[in-house]
Amino acid sequence: MKKVPTLYEWAGGKETFEKLTEVLYKKIADDKLLAPVFQNMSAEHHRHIAHFIAEVCGGP
Repeated sequence: MKKVPTLYEWAGGKETFEKLTEVLYKKIADDKLLAPVFQNMSAEHHRHIAHFIAEVCGGP
């Protein structure tokens, strides 16, 4: 039987999720409504979120 890849594997792994959240957080920084909510987050926050999303999608 053929193994069905997880969403994590299908998407391309950890690097893909890190890049996705990095791009998202750059867009948030430019958004008038969302920027104030995220302004006090650490510079590494997007990476922590990427790892959380990756785990939810079947990653390590």
